[in-house]
Amino acid sequence: MPRIAVLDRSVSERIAAGEVIERPSSVVKELVENSLDAGSDWIRVEIRDGGKQAIIVSDNGCGMSEQDAVLALARHATSKIQTLDDLDTLLSLGFRGEAIPSIASVSRMEIWTKEHGGDGGTRVQIEGGEILDVSPTGCPSGTRIVVEDLFWNLPARRKFLRSPLTEQGHVADLVGKMALSNPAVHWLLVSKDRTLADLPPGTDLSGRVAQVMGKVRPHELIPVSGGGFFALSGVVSIPTKTWPNRRNQVFFVNGRLVHSPILAGAVSEGLARYFPQPSQHPMVVLFVQSPPGEVDVNVHPTKSEVRFSRPGDVYREVATALQESLEAGGLNLVERAYSIPANTAFFSPPPAPPTRGGEETGWSAGRGEEIGEDAGGCRQAGEGARIGEETDRRPWGGTAPQQMVMELPAAYAAAPGGQILGQLGGTYILVREGDTLFFLDQHNIHERIHFEALNRRRESRKSLSQGLLFPLHLDVGPKEAAFLAEKLPLLRDVGFDLESFGLNRVLVRAVPFGFEKLAGPDQIRDLLTEISARDDLRDPTLFLEHATATVACKAALKAGEVLSEDEMLCLWDGAKSLANPSVCPHGRPVMIQLRLEDLHRMFKRK
Repeated sequence: MPRIAVLDRSVSERIAAGEVIERPSSVVKELVENSLDAGSDWIRVEIRDGGKQAIIVSDNGCGMSEQDAVLALARHATSKIQTLDDLDTLLSLGFRGEAIPSIASVSRMEIWTKEHGGDGGTRVQIEGGEILDVSPTGCPSGTRIVVEDLFWNLPARRKFLRSPLTEQGHVADLVGKMALSNPAVHWLLVSKDRTLADLPPGTDLSGRVAQVMGKVRPHELIPVSGGGFFALSGVVSIPTKTWPNRRNQVFFVNGRLVHSPILAGAVSEGLARYFPQPSQHPMVVLFVQSPPGEVDVNVHPTKSEVRFSRPGDVYREVATALQESLEAGGLNLVERAYSIPANTAFFSPPPAPPTRGGEETGWSAGRGEEIGEDAGGCRQAGEGARIGEETDRRPWGGTAPQQMVMELPAAYAAAPGGQILGQLGGTYILVREGDTLFFLDQHNIHERIHFEALNRRRESRKSLSQGLLFPLHLDVGPKEAAFLAEKLPLLRDVGFDLESFGLNRVLVRAVPFGFEKLAGPDQIRDLLTEISARDDLRDPTLFLEHATATVACKAALKAGEVLSEDEMLCLWDGAKSLANPSVCPHGRPVMIQLRLEDLHRMFKRK
């Protein structure tokens, strides 16, 4: 008896469905693309329980006859192509004939459809890929597809779906991006009879991007146009509107939402000289119009990847178009700015110690409040300079967080327990203790100090939050808003007091205690964006550790910040009180030590 067997049709269909349907947003994508191919200028998407209970997509497109409605459920049945050569002239979004049968095989589905000018409509009921009933019915012109109980017959797959709020965020993100490339369509997104998005047609691109992405105003976007062989258009945000990741960079090729390393690389190349922070990325929405024969969309079952026949040309044209558009928009060319001082000395000479009488030292609670109480503190000395007595109101509407008053010794170099030798490259602190040299990474050590201090405050049930004088409204993306709403209890354990406030907005009432430098709108937005980037962390303990580490990282000193000697000494004192002084929360070394015997060995004296 042969060991190789042909799979049962129901098994093979469910396996095939797994290539196309990953989550509710995958269903929405396939159904919406069919609606667009049908010529719809009105599309309504309704989800229940994040799409796990039901997904309903209605349109006013051309509709289907009874025969076509039944044929649409057959694999590889399509109206988009007839021969292989048709792929070279393909402009429709769908063409494989796999989406509808794949969805039907893993759900309970109903199709309601009527052709324009037809006498009546058709209703088709399907369960697990099997047609249960086909009957005439009355319905509006167009098509309405109801998908219920997604993955009901694949419990192993269903358990991997995320919470309703997370799945809703993915659907909202997808619908918004589809709306970007189809401005002539009226889009509606509804959840539990609540309208999440109502995007009327005719809005210009900058206005539509502001509506959908939720993080910029139209005047903060610069139009992009150009190209040669490929026609290019889109928008890019101004340099003051950037994010710590590339999630806000969206690409379309011939109207199709795609992921493309070629386009991502071209954007990075084209913008490299215009944005001063290498770790910050602007919002980019880019449309590439290509002759159909020059781009292969038949790469992936979900049609989310493409290959260009002339990748070098598209790379060059995109980079050039971005540069020319930014210059035309009045953006001055800048070189990437690194803040390491151009000092020819091996060690930068430390600034003069602060004078008494409250002179500004640059060492605020945003850097060191927690060091004073929870992280071991700086050394106490009656004659030391007083640091951090700032109590002014902030222009963004909050009060400066309460600060500990720290006493620092007047003489640092000969202080017991360590001699500060200097700072190297605005990044590393060199300390001598006996016959050992210690090299401290100022960012990593400061991050570790904050991380342990936050954990101690949480364990001792001390207050973690610093209230804002006025609540702050932050515009975020739909996926981020849904994710943050889901994680509200855990975020409170870090020090945030947030409230979900619509599809693209959250209300911030409090921020982590003692971290003044995080309390501005842009800083809070970037921090929450980075926290929400790890939506794969389901375990509450792991997520809490990630969020705490992110807060500590953002509040810490950065490489390139020149420190006074008292600040370096304060970090050294904090380092010696750490429970884990070896690595920062992200796993990078905090300090490296070099003993005298190590030097003897390196110079081959021993």
